[in-house]
Amino acid sequence: MRIDTWIGYPPTKFDIQPIGSDAEPPGNTKIMFCQASAFPSPTYRWIKNGQFITEPESSGSLRLFTISRSDEGEYQCLANNTYGAILSLKATLKVAYLDPFTSTSQKTVTVNEGTAIRLRLPTLSANPKPLVSWFNVPSNTLVSTGARIYQTLNDGLVILDAKLSDNSRVFRATASSIYLRVSGTWQIDTGNYTINVQNGAVGDVLPTIIIPPSDTIAVQGDTAVYFECVINARPLSSLRISWFKKETARTIDLSVKPMKYFLEDENRKLTIKYPSTADAGIYGCKAAFRTSDGSNAFAPITRTANLTVHDGSTLQFVNSL
Repeated sequence: MRIDTWIGYPPTKFDIQPIGSDAEPPGNTKIMFCQASAFPSPTYRWIKNGQFITEPESSGSLRLFTISRSDEGEYQCLANNTYGAILSLKATLKVAYLDPFTSTSQKTVTVNEGTAIRLRLPTLSANPKPLVSWFNVPSNTLVSTGARIYQTLNDGLVILDAKLSDNSRVFRATASSIYLRVSGTWQIDTGNYTINVQNGAVGDVLPTIIIPPSDTIAVQGDTAVYFECVINARPLSSLRISWFKKETARTIDLSVKPMKYFLEDENRKLTIKYPSTADAGIYGCKAAFRTSDGSNAFAPITRTANLTVHDGSTLQFVNSL
């Protein structure tokens, strides 16, 4: 007579780890799955934020129906048999949302002719970052950016060299999220901004930095990182904005490295493509201006900011019980 001896073993690794979501549309059914090799076959329990939320089951699937923001959290799968248990990596679930602007009241912005008009977006809470668009009122046409008009990195609007013809212009902004097209409020409105331009100085207006570059943190592997430098002057056609990087023994003109650095929006925005730790350092913008009489009496002004780039390496551990 032959007796077969089966040797059991505990789960030692997951063949399939659970996968979360950075922006799951509300109302969806979210399914997470895990699978571990073991003998005898393991049972599975699910944990949310450190607390068990299911009983042991033979299937490694978790179904969350009609999800909402209350389902957000860190999920893990526990695989267990008589020989041992292992815990999966954490899978973070975030649900898309778009809360109303904190203020939708009508606003009047008063400036002097030749200065900058700055329209700040009210505070907004959303996931993921929504698409913000600015419109002319009452025509409801999109605002065209260009030499005088710039949409900032935080989605405000700047109109440079304000003119008397800008007086009484009205603008509004909307924020929209495609993740909420099916369920929920997918578009919200700021309310109107009315411009009031008063008579100002006649002739040239020397450069003034309205928005300087800000210290920025990136992770190696990001697609891009951005700086901005918004400068007002009159006439704008006499203003030249350039970018540089400071190194120990030299200053590098970034306009000569187009494959790595990209300048756009009248050189107000600097894009550093695929940042690496070698790109960390001090970056700056410089404003040069030639007055209308052709003189160079204006001394260039500069502003700098620091870029920190993390290498992105992390240690992944599979916990065991």
